[in-house]
Amino acid sequence: MIILGSTGSIGVNTLIIAKKFSLHVEVLVCGKNIELLNKQIKGKLMKRIEAVIKPFKLDDVKEALMEADVSRITISEVKGHGRQQGHSELYRGNEYVVEYLPKIKIKIVYHSKNPTVCELLSIFLSSTSL
Repeated sequence: MIILGSTGSIGVNTLIIAKKFSLHVEVLVCGKNIELLNKQIKGKLMKRIEAVIKPFKLDDVKEALMEADVSRITISEVKGHGRQQGHSELYRGNEYVVEYLPKIKIKIVYHSKNPTVCELLSIFLSSTSL
């Protein structure tokens, strides 16, 4: 089971139901409530985290991860649609709507001796405005 918005009211209630019926939760996704997300996964060893960031923030995030001794990083160029809502562009006199904007998807894998999930997510959120 994947729970998008696990720190919101619906996500919190979904986790309660999943626990009650012993449903396996594989992925939790949150906006910026890192403290609650860390509590939700406490006691479970998280081995991989994925984040989607704006391309110009890649160097900041990569540098912060290296300082936190996270060396296993996979970076992919992706396109996304979200809060930015795209924009219009003029090309040879014609207007085009660009709905999907370029993004960078970062996957990290770490061991228990590395920073906590809360610390890693703080790196992503402080280095970029997702």
